[in-house]
Amino acid sequence: MRLIAHRGRRGSAPENSLAGLEGLAPDLVQGRVAGIEIDARLSADDVAVLIHDAALERVSDGRGRVEETRFDALQHLRLNGGDEPPPRMSRYLARAAQLLWPAGVVPGQAGAPVIYLDIKTRDPAQVARIAAEIRPLPFAQGIICLGKTPAMIEAITKAGAGTLRLGLLRCNRDNLAENLVLAQAHRAEVLFVQHGIEAFRDNLAIVPEIRAAGFQAGGSILNGPDALALARTAGCDLVLTDLPEG
Repeated sequence: MRLIAHRGRRGSAPENSLAGLEGLAPDLVQGRVAGIEIDARLSADDVAVLIHDAALERVSDGRGRVEETRFDALQHLRLNGGDEPPPRMSRYLARAAQLLWPAGVVPGQAGAPVIYLDIKTRDPAQVARIAAEIRPLPFAQGIICLGKTPAMIEAITKAGAGTLRLGLLRCNRDNLAENLVLAQAHRAEVLFVQHGIEAFRDNLAIVPEIRAAGFQAGGSILNGPDALALARTAGCDLVLTDLPEG
């Protein structure tokens, strides 16, 4: 079972930060972590930035909404617990490519680390804009774009001209059948069970169903040894998890 660093960090580093990425470098190089998960949304002037929340207050010293704040204003903020602004997606990905895929490692090749990009907005036009920025990157095959709805998946597919790798989030017993059809139609690779340990327990039975259909099954936000052991026993291929210090 592969471990994916949730929000691209270890321990107390700011989430979705370059500092968090640098802190993960030893784990990535030594294979203790198989990849990173990050969150992207657009600023008021349509610049893709890495930030989880729609509002700025929890993650930074700013106020207001990301989508109502211009990128240059975001660069004057500081992420809570660090000394950097929310990073521009393109800058972060360029550095991540150096760390995850050094010389001799081919993005997308079996065993190579993967970036899981959680596109936070559900607006199809904004989703397409973010996906279009991923498409021309020379390491695009090392990135799996994650969506939550058919409209999001369709927007990623169209903007990426069918070349981008895909995954589905928030799968559960009620929506699995339609998500399997969606995943098949768009050649998605991984389906993540509804996030959190309680939701995971409630939906354990869909893990083998996902795998039997030919997809990877992922756990989402499962933290601590007991939760990871449960995911492993259930047959998960990978898990998004908050990594501890050390």
